[in-house]
Amino acid sequence: MAQLRLTDLNDFIGPSQACIKPVQVNRPEGDAAKGARIEIEPDGSYVQLAQDGKKTKLERAKITLNDCLACSGCITSAESVLVQMQNHDELRRALREKATNGTTVVVMLAQQVYASMAAKYGLSSHAALFKISTYLRQLGVDAVYDVSIARSIALRQVQQEYSHRRQTGGVFPILSSACPGWICYAEKSHGSYILPHISTVKSPQQIMGSMLKRIIPRQNGVRPDQVFVTAIMPCFDKKLEASRSDFYSDELRTKDVDCVIAATELEIMLLEDDVDLSQVPESPLDSLVPGDTGEPLSHIGSTSGGYLHHVVERAADAPFASLPLEAKRGVDFQEASCQDAQGQTRTFALGYGFKSIQSVLRRIKRKNCSYDYVEVMACPRGCTNGGGQLRPEEVGNSASAVSSQAARDALLTETERTYDEIRRIRADEDVRVQAVYAALQLTPGTNGLLSPEEQALFHTAYHKVETSMPPQLEAW
Repeated sequence: MAQLRLTDLNDFIGPSQACIKPVQVNRPEGDAAKGARIEIEPDGSYVQLAQDGKKTKLERAKITLNDCLACSGCITSAESVLVQMQNHDELRRALREKATNGTTVVVMLAQQVYASMAAKYGLSSHAALFKISTYLRQLGVDAVYDVSIARSIALRQVQQEYSHRRQTGGVFPILSSACPGWICYAEKSHGSYILPHISTVKSPQQIMGSMLKRIIPRQNGVRPDQVFVTAIMPCFDKKLEASRSDFYSDELRTKDVDCVIAATELEIMLLEDDVDLSQVPESPLDSLVPGDTGEPLSHIGSTSGGYLHHVVERAADAPFASLPLEAKRGVDFQEASCQDAQGQTRTFALGYGFKSIQSVLRRIKRKNCSYDYVEVMACPRGCTNGGGQLRPEEVGNSASAVSSQAARDALLTETERTYDEIRRIRADEDVRVQAVYAALQLTPGTNGLLSPEEQALFHTAYHKVETSMPPQLEAW
C-alpha cells in the first residue's frame, strides 16, 4: 500500500511554486501594435516587429526582493525566490569596484553565524569569528564587526517600549519584531488586527546598518552612500528585511544594509576560494566606538537574542541568572512568569516555529491571550536553526532520512553549545551604547519616552499587504 508523508509542517519559510506578481505592460497607443509580431534576435533578445518594419527591443520582466515584500502571493520567500541581488556575488562585486568608486566595505556578523561555523569546523566560537575576520580582510573588506552593540540597543529599546506600553495602557501582548520571516507572514496573512501588537523596534541588523552608515562617514570622511554594508546572517529572510523601503534613508540617499548573505553563502565563498577555515590565522574585530574592545559578545537569554529574558527582567525589576521557563509544547513553546513591582503576576512566552505562532495568533484573535510579551521566531528552535545556517555533509544516497535528521540535530545541538561559549552580558550593562549615542549625537529619551532621534533610528512601522489572487486560483 502506498504511503504519503507530509514534511516541514512546522515551518513556512519555503516559497510557493508560482509567482503571481503582476507585471505592468505599457502597450503602444493607436495602430502601432496592430499586426506586430515578436521575434528572437541572434543574441537571444526579444524584439517587437511592427508592420512598417520598425523594431522595438522588449524589456525583460524582472522580479526583485521589493516585489516579494509588496506581494501577498507567497507567505514569504526563500532561496529560490531571491533573485537579481543580495548574494555573495554582490559582495565580491563591491570589493572589485571599491578602488574605482572609493567605497568603504564593511561586514557585520551575527553570533549565530560564527557559532554555526564553529560547530561545523570543530572550532571555538571565538576562533571561528576571528578566522572569518581574517578571511574577509584578505578579500579586501575594510572592517569587520559583530552585531552585539546593535543588539544591546535593540534590547534596551524593547525594555523601554514594554515599560511605556505598560504605563500608558498600550496594546498587549507585545510580539517581538527581530524575525523577518515572522514579520512577512504577519503583514501578508494577518494584517491590521495583529500589526499593533508587534514591537516597533528594528532588528539588530538594521540598527547596526543605521549606525555604520552614520558613524563611518564621520570617521573616514566619506559619504554614507560610499559605505557598503554587508550583513552575514543565519536567515535568508534577512535579505528581504534589508530590502524594505522603510529601511532606505532619503536623508542619506542609501539603504541601511546593502547586502545580506547567509552562513551557507559564506561557506560557498570559502569553497570557491579553496580556503580551509581551520588553517586561516586569527585577527580581532574592529572597534566602532570608544570602549569597544572587539571582543565577541552575546546577551543573556535565548540563542535568538534574549528578548524575552530582558523584558521579564524589566517587568520584575530584578535580574535573573537564567529564566525559569516552563515547556508547554516542547522547546518551541515555553512560558515564564514573574511578579512586577506592584505584586501582580505577569506571564510571558517564547514561541518558535509555525505551530507556536499560530497558537499565539489564535489566542489574540479570540481575545484570550494573557501574555505581556512573546518572543516570536519563525524557525523551530530559533535563530541557531535558521534557514541560512550550515548543514551537515550528506553521506551520498545511502544516508537515510532518519540518519540525515540525526546529523542535523547533532549539528544544531553543537551550534547551540558553541553559541553558549560567547560571553553574555545584559544590555543595560553595555557601556558601548553611551559611546554610540555620543558618536551619533543622539539625545536619549526621558521618563520612558523616546527622543525623536531614537524613534527615527531604532524604530520602524509595519504595513498590511493587500491580498491578491493565490497562485493556485491563478493557474486554475
